[in-house]
Amino acid sequence: MAFEAPAVGTLVADKYRVECVLAQTDQSMLIAAWDEVLERPVALKLLPSVRQPRRVTRFVREARVVANIESDHVVRILDVGTLPNGSPFMVLERLDGCDLGGLLERDGPLPPGRIADLMLQACEGLAHAHTAGIVHRDIKPGNMFFAQRADGTAILKLLDFGIAKRDQPMEDEVTRTMQLLGSPTYMSPEQIDHAKNVDPRSDIWSLGVVIYKLATGRAPFKGDTIATLASEIQRGIIPPSSMPPELERIVKRCLQRDRDARYPNVLGLARDIAQLAPARGEQLVPRIAFLFGEREPISTAAQVVKAPQPLRQPTSRAPFVVIAVSLAGMIALTVFAMRRREPAHLVAQDPPPAIATAVVPTVAPTETTPPPPDTAEPPDTHPVPRTAARDPKRVPAAPRPSTTPPPAAPPANTLPKVLGGRI
Repeated sequence: MAFEAPAVGTLVADKYRVECVLAQTDQSMLIAAWDEVLERPVALKLLPSVRQPRRVTRFVREARVVANIESDHVVRILDVGTLPNGSPFMVLERLDGCDLGGLLERDGPLPPGRIADLMLQACEGLAHAHTAGIVHRDIKPGNMFFAQRADGTAILKLLDFGIAKRDQPMEDEVTRTMQLLGSPTYMSPEQIDHAKNVDPRSDIWSLGVVIYKLATGRAPFKGDTIATLASEIQRGIIPPSSMPPELERIVKRCLQRDRDARYPNVLGLARDIAQLAPARGEQLVPRIAFLFGEREPISTAAQVVKAPQPLRQPTSRAPFVVIAVSLAGMIALTVFAMRRREPAHLVAQDPPPAIATAVVPTVAPTETTPPPPDTAEPPDTHPVPRTAARDPKRVPAAPRPSTTPPPAAPPANTLPKVLGGRI
């Protein structure tokens, strides 16, 4: 049931000014608005009526689910609130671009490399949801938005977690009486049988249908009625196509009727499809592996890019570098050892001039002992006065030769002794 949108210029929750309507269905309305407080563009998602409690419950649950997923590839919820009529609304980041359905209509079937690039981003967003116990249950081109960022780069965002399933008992009450949840064309066989009997492998089936449609321009299963379509899905017979063999092999594994034969998680799908988009795979596959508590093996998309690089030239220089470093170390050790073995007197005999002039004149006269008098000769009757001996202008006479060695060290060795050296 359609409902009237707020008038342009209306202020919602006293801070979100309505600009225009972006999209509208019988279940919700998306409005472009301007945040007057933070001064940024936002999108408002509104419900048409509060007369359907289950729809309100799913709406509130979507806000809680998305708020618990922290991924660049999942649309962000910025705020929630309630209109004056009691209808809840949520504030989302505003995205500029188009969904994959519009991209397919504009560009036609996409090349394998571009499909792989988009699906790797979807796998990263689903990895955050699946590891948090959340199954999307409505993966389709309309819920995968190809947005342009402010820096000019493009990014894929997953939208609409309104019918997502959480691993909590209270969430099952919401889907107990629902006959069919999701878009039938992209639903897995187990989701058609019972909407609650699904796990992350149901989203992998839906990704396989999306890949097939992006590559061929049509869905793998079709029917005039929901019953006919459901029968085709249950049979699981994939019509032939012109897809490359490596992409067709990935699609066939995603669309296995037995879910145990599909990829066990989006990490397995990402590792295979990364071979078609090595650059994106090198960026995202290790991040997806980290979410699942695994370490990316050697045979990843990252190695596919780096393997062809020649490595012979750098490795051939390694022995020469090792030899040069070893010789330099040996020379340094030899010089150090020779200096350690150098005699101490070679260093001590050449003191700085400042020390020599400051120490020798004052210390040498006090430590020099005159030789004992020779008893064989008569004493000198005319001794030299003491004042004359201390006269600095006179040069003292040389000591008399004696056979007895002096008790003190010669003056030449006084300097090393004063400095603490040893001859």
